[in-house]
Amino acid sequence: MRRYWYSDSISDIAARFQISSNNVMEVISAYINGDKAEIYISMQDMTGERIDETTDLFDNYSINRPFSSSATCERISYDEETNTATFLISITQWGQKEIGGKKITFTVDKFLSNKQEYHDKIPQIDLNTVNLSPQTQSDVNMRGWSFSGDISEKPEYIHYLTATSEGSFSPVDGVTVTGVGFIAGKLHIQTYYENILETDNHGYVYLVNADGDEIRSEASVAFWDSEPSGSYEEYIFDVSPNEINNYELYGHFLTCNFLTNGDWQVSFPLEYKE
Repeated sequence: MRRYWYSDSISDIAARFQISSNNVMEVISAYINGDKAEIYISMQDMTGERIDETTDLFDNYSINRPFSSSATCERISYDEETNTATFLISITQWGQKEIGGKKITFTVDKFLSNKQEYHDKIPQIDLNTVNLSPQTQSDVNMRGWSFSGDISEKPEYIHYLTATSEGSFSPVDGVTVTGVGFIAGKLHIQTYYENILETDNHGYVYLVNADGDEIRSEASVAFWDSEPSGSYEEYIFDVSPNEINNYELYGHFLTCNFLTNGDWQVSFPLEYKE
């Protein structure tokens, strides 16, 4: 694997650093192997409050390169002593062409931190008292769906729970259980994920039987709220009212309540030097 070093001119050095909102983004190093590149970027919080081991760039970054390719970015480490998170950018140029000699620009306009994980039983719901005739709706702004098992209906023909404030609760900040009931003999559980476009709040619910086995929904449907900024997600289980007393309800949620805005951009040429 070849290591590519950058130009030492003042303009090129300056382009590899960017300070915004008291956070410093810096290019650490870049490695090239044929059509693949690995670039290491660090972000350091000068105030010591906003970058942590959960820091996530989510969809708030762009990797600009002058060639057709696929690229990803992931956090690979966090140094608590220096409040620094390190990210790995991986690029593969299409057509198996060598990447060397090209200029890369990496831009970030916000990042998430202080992310929380909830993975436990949801005791607020007594499955033995689930509503057998809940209020339903069918006209929703569909965002996506997933099917498996025996459900054959298309998403637009399935009826969904109508969210109500009565009986709703939040097992964790950013997530609200907005409805539980039986529709057409199947158990429906609806959750609301707040402000998903900026917080990446997401998760799922599942059942656990008497033997401790995890039972996932056979279908799930997601639809926007009225903004749209938050997402309702409905999980449909092939469990009848006569079977429900054999299960307990659990949830696995990932949420975030800390968003930092800024304007970070670093650019550098990938130039091989012996």
